[in-house]
Amino acid sequence: MRHYSLGKFWPTIGFLNVFFLIYAFVPLVYYSVRIARQDLSGFWITIPNVAIAFAYSFGLIRQYFSTQAVAVPTSAYAVIFLGMAAYLYYHCQPENLRTVVLLLATGIFFLVISVPILFSQHWITVFWSLQGVVLLWAATRLHHQSLRDAALLLLLIALGKFVVYDYPGVFHLQVEKMLYGSGFAKQLLERWATSALVLVTLFRSARMLGATPPMNVIGGGKLHSMLDATCGALLFLVLNVETATFFHDYALSARFAAISVLWALLAIALMVLGFFRNSKAMRYCSIALFAMTLLKIFLRDMANVRTPYRILSFMVLGMFLIGASYLYHRYKARILPASSAEN
Repeated sequence: MRHYSLGKFWPTIGFLNVFFLIYAFVPLVYYSVRIARQDLSGFWITIPNVAIAFAYSFGLIRQYFSTQAVAVPTSAYAVIFLGMAAYLYYHCQPENLRTVVLLLATGIFFLVISVPILFSQHWITVFWSLQGVVLLWAATRLHHQSLRDAALLLLLIALGKFVVYDYPGVFHLQVEKMLYGSGFAKQLLERWATSALVLVTLFRSARMLGATPPMNVIGGGKLHSMLDATCGALLFLVLNVETATFFHDYALSARFAAISVLWALLAIALMVLGFFRNSKAMRYCSIALFAMTLLKIFLRDMANVRTPYRILSFMVLGMFLIGASYLYHRYKARILPASSAEN
């Protein structure tokens, strides 16, 4: 440390990473040439090795170039550890999968910290969501609870960033007035693409958890239901925001009626899904949303919406309520015992 100066950057960074590669690959080579491959404890040397290499590389590169240039070694470290994890996954014994998890988690960690260095704004949310669902896929394949929890945490962080930071900070949503400061059409593709990707990753994560046996944890079997509910709540929020901001810019007088029609559409969609999946929770949510729509129409729309849009709200809601009652009559055998259905 006392010997280093800025003019010795290249030999210093070169030797630093040569030593990193030695201590990263020696355990892998040692494991590969052994006949008996039971002990993988040597791979734990990679953790202090990469910590030292990254700490010095971060300081050297930031001083010589910039903080953004630090993404070069972090991305390289991620590729190296993910590659070693993939190699061990196909060659090691089942009892040594914890070492695969160690290398996989290290690689994902460097990917996670590379994203905000390389990208900014909503792209961080996009890549964190993708990394979360990939990490969850690996956790379900390895049946590893800690890895699964880390994946869910990363998904929740991406979701929180999207709702709390991206909407007001990146897309300039004014929550009080429910409008975009730069206009509805501005950043439309970026906004919709980010929303769709976060929703898809949540939905796909719920499907993966639902298709795998619950892990040995309290409430483990309900995690996919919680992710389903989170995905539904986010979809409800996104559709409300987009509908309210669109009608604020292009048809202000119809905004309240449009939101009421949207709620009715979502309620009937929940009702249909509730019958299709035989889900009592979805049907109850549908009824609650119908009740909220009725209250909104009588308490808010009657005073704030012009007569044509008010009539439209009542007509659409009435048709949907009739449709919901028909569904209950048509499919009552699915949700009631045989004797009750006949009565």
